[in-house]
Amino acid sequence: MESAYEVVLREMDALREQDASHPLLLALDAYLPTQDDEIFDSILDSAFDETNPSSTSLLKLSPLCLTVKVFGRAMLVMQAFQASKEKYVKNAPADDPWKTRFLAYADVDLNTANTMGSKVDLDVNRWDQVKLEVMSDLMKQALNQDDAAKARLMQAPANLKEDAVPHPFWGSPNNNIGLILDDLKKEFQADDKADKADDKADDKADDKADEADDTGNKAGKRKLKRKR
Repeated sequence: MESAYEVVLREMDALREQDASHPLLLALDAYLPTQDDEIFDSILDSAFDETNPSSTSLLKLSPLCLTVKVFGRAMLVMQAFQASKEKYVKNAPADDPWKTRFLAYADVDLNTANTMGSKVDLDVNRWDQVKLEVMSDLMKQALNQDDAAKARLMQAPANLKEDAVPHPFWGSPNNNIGLILDDLKKEFQADDKADKADDKADDKADDKADEADDTGNKAGKRKLKRKR
C-alpha cells in the first residue's frame, strides 16, 4: 500500500505534466523535505482538486501565489510570514536588528525561507498570539499592492478553501487562510461602500455649494439693477 508521501509524489508528477508552473508544485516542493505525515494527509485532503471554484490555488490567492513588498523588498507572502518570526525572537534586546534578518528572506527560495523560519529562536507564546494577525496583515498588504489579485478576490465565491499550503492550521482542516481571505473580502466591500457613501455626500455638498453660488449671483444681479 502506498504511503501518503508516495501518493503525493505521484500526484505531483501528474500535475507537473499538466502545468509545470502550477503554484501547488512550488508549495509541495518546499514542504516535501519535512516528510511529515500530518502535512501529507492535509495535502491529500485539500490539494489536487481543480474543480473547486473556491480553491485559493486555482484563484492564485494563496500566500504561496501572492507577492508582497515589505521594507522595499518583494517576496512571497509565505516567505514574509516566515521572516516575520524574526521580530519575535526570544529574549530579544530593545535594539534587536530584526529587520536586517527579515530582509534576508527576500534573497532565498520558499524552501530555504521555511527552513530559516523553523530555526528562529522563537518566543512561541508571543508568536502564537499574533501569527493570525501577521498573516492577515501580509495578505491585506499583498492584495492592496496587486489590483488584479484584489479583483479576483472580490469576484470569488464565498467560503474560500486554502489548498496550496499543506499545513492543517492554514489549509485543511482549519482553513485559516481561507477564513482570512473571506474576512478581507468583507472588509474591502465595506470600505468600498463607505467610499461610495463619502463620494455621494461630497457630490451633494458640491451641488448645494453650486446652488448657493447661483442664488448669490442672482441676488447680486438684482441689486445692481435696483441701483441703476
